[in-house]
Amino acid sequence: TGTGFRRHVRAFVRAAPQVMAELLERCGCIGNCIDARYSAAVRWAKWLGFEVGAAVPFGPAGELFHPARLRRA
Repeated sequence: TGTGFRRHVRAFVRAAPQVMAELLERCGCIGNCIDARYSAAVRWAKWLGFEVGAAVPFGPAGELFHPARLRRA
């Protein structure tokens, strides 16, 4: 996680559900890949409701990344 997040974690936690709801209303589905070395980012994505898959090799160096997806209910 970035330093901005660490400095303002309470604000992120309070705002995240509403922001995610607004994004899902517009997009219907949100996806990304999360670097497997950042367990805090994986936990945060799960807390937000993302489906986080098993880590798979990705990119030229074959680093492990978790696919993550959040869909509108």
